[in-house]
Amino acid sequence: MALRRTFAGLLAVPGLLLAGCGGDSSVADPPVRSSPTSSATSGPPAHETAEHFIRRWAEAEKVMENSGKTASYAALTSGCDACDKLIQQVERFYSRGGYIHWDGLTVLSVRPSARQPDGTVVFSVRTNSTPTKYKDSASSSQKTLGGGITRELVTLRHRDASWVVSSRARVSR
Repeated sequence: MALRRTFAGLLAVPGLLLAGCGGDSSVADPPVRSSPTSSATSGPPAHETAEHFIRRWAEAEKVMENSGKTASYAALTSGCDACDKLIQQVERFYSRGGYIHWDGLTVLSVRPSARQPDGTVVFSVRTNSTPTKYKDSASSSQKTLGGGITRELVTLRHRDASWVVSSRARVSR
């Protein structure tokens, strides 16, 4: 159950949020929907909103969990303890011969929650996570996480022309 909470808390994205660059509106106009063909390794658009970034981050999380390759996801975070723990968990599973099979998140909504004095912006992100099948080592039995609706508080800060995730925390239902 602890692993389920860890995955659910760490998998909700991401992912996950919205705010415009500069002084623009924090909502993409028109709102952006996840695309099953989007690439997690693509760079940010010239004027990437926070919501665009969160959706790109969520896709990078899906790719990381299914491949064990953490660099692209890690590049989208900075100082995020929960993100670092997820990276370590994924690396541990794969280094022991385990795996994660997960179809990712659907970002249902991204709402600005608070703007901090240091320029970071906190978003409330509601997602629907698909079920997960995983083995934490080659010799372990396969386990399943049911998936479902989650809500997270995701903190973003500007970096260059885009964003980075500086923290994330699951909100209990």
